[in-house]
Amino acid sequence: MCSNLIIGKEVKKIFDEVLDSRQALIISPWIDGEYAKSVFKMIKEDRARVITSMDDNNDLYKLVMEYIQNNDIYVTRYVTNEKYRAVGIMLILLGIIFMALTKINDLFVLIGFLVLIFGIAFIGSGRAQIKEVVPWLLNIRFSPSQGSDGFIHIKLYVTDRNAYLGSANMTYSAWAKNFEAMVKIPKEDAITLFDKAWSITRSIEDLQRQVKGQVEESMKVKSGN
Repeated sequence: MCSNLIIGKEVKKIFDEVLDSRQALIISPWIDGEYAKSVFKMIKEDRARVITSMDDNNDLYKLVMEYIQNNDIYVTRYVTNEKYRAVGIMLILLGIIFMALTKINDLFVLIGFLVLIFGIAFIGSGRAQIKEVVPWLLNIRFSPSQGSDGFIHIKLYVTDRNAYLGSANMTYSAWAKNFEAMVKIPKEDAITLFDKAWSITRSIEDLQRQVKGQVEESMKVKSGN
């Protein structure tokens, strides 16, 4: 038998290898039970990038949906325009220089103080508020549910050491009940395949808009509009 072929209950060893990895890539339409909890933890720890399906029977999908329904997926940070910062610092320094010239004229103190305040205000006016997705949520993307256009049906696992392609979803049934087969493939090919799939999937922001739309639709129905 080909040494690169993993079948039956041996598939569990692949899943164990994935969970032990420092960095993993996962494509699995369904991830259930404890596997879903473990993979969700890996995503939050920035140890895995995952593609899975938007299917109500997918436990990982349900975990993510529960999270984004109960939490704001955006964080706010402030960025100062570098040109505003440079000009503002120059004005502040100029103001300090004018204030230091107290022996010449008290007017210089007033001018320096005003220039100093203007410099501080100028820096502040260049600050912009940016809303960004919580960084770890960018580690997961979704294909449509089974039967929909664009559904990603392949199962791919890239660990620290190996890459596997085959039929097994990351579920208990895959190794305990089903007869599945996975085969080792070159990591370079696996990464290329993962990146291609990643480029055609939906981000967490898409899901947020979907949840918002569902809530708004539900409110319309309840209000009778």
